[in-house]
Amino acid sequence: MPNVTEINSTLIANNNVAAYEMDFLNNSNFVRESDGEQGTILAIRPTKNPIIFKDLKTDKVFNKENIMSKFYLIEDDLSVMFNWTLSQNYKEILGYKCQEATTHYRGRDYKAYFTTEIPFSTGPWKFGGLPGLILKTESLDGVFKIVANKIELKNSQSTIENPFESTQNEAISWDEFIEIYQNKYLDLQNYRSPAGGSMSIPTKNIETYIKE
Repeated sequence: MPNVTEINSTLIANNNVAAYEMDFLNNSNFVRESDGEQGTILAIRPTKNPIIFKDLKTDKVFNKENIMSKFYLIEDDLSVMFNWTLSQNYKEILGYKCQEATTHYRGRDYKAYFTTEIPFSTGPWKFGGLPGLILKTESLDGVFKIVANKIELKNSQSTIENPFESTQNEAISWDEFIEIYQNKYLDLQNYRSPAGGSMSIPTKNIETYIKE
């Protein structure tokens, strides 16, 4: 079973939009030292929490990805991202009856539980497209898991700001991002420093970047 890093996160949603924020800033696992061939490597937590913003009316999903500290705004289409298969398995989460659904998404198989008692077609991270709010999702390889631990319902319609509104027209598609990533990966595969060292970037994170 892979090592697990727990990260607190918050999903805010209404009928129109949803925003998901991962609290990397207060996670001590992002400050650590390790000894490499070229000396000590210090990994420091980011200066901003990553946010995923969904426009539920247009099925657009926006988030930022980085390649060697250069950030790209990605625009995804929620209507084609997930092809869910519903099962007749149910479980209770936080007092809500939840139905099981499964999907394959960018290199991993996932199982999710959603409730129609909260009629928002969204969920944590990029997940969505089910007839209710997703309260739990996990990859079947054990790498990725999100479980709701608290739900707050408000009668008033919350205003949720789009953090990418001013730069939305600069967004690129996932396919365009992958093309850039693959080109950088190949460049680094062929790179050798004067000291004989090499550099690399991962072939996958939660999503697969490079098919091996």
